[in-house]
Amino acid sequence: MGGYVLDFFCPEIKLVIEVDGTSHDRKDDIIYDKERTKYLEILGCQILRFKNKELEEDSQEVLLKIKESINPLLNKERVG
Repeated sequence: MGGYVLDFFCPEIKLVIEVDGTSHDRKDDIIYDKERTKYLEILGCQILRFKNKELEEDSQEVLLKIKESINPLLNKERVG
């Protein structure tokens, strides 16, 4: 999207889910991620970021956070 590669994207509700490995901890990558996030937010996207470790150690919590984010976006889509 706009020259950026997204891990997961749901266009119907403009939800972006990113799963970040340790490479995202480097200074240049942190700056790049911030720029990408700003761009996506300008487009009206909501971005959820998870570390690989979060997904590996507590996938149920990650799924719960995604579900909690999806419900308001679905309601917003129905109203708007």
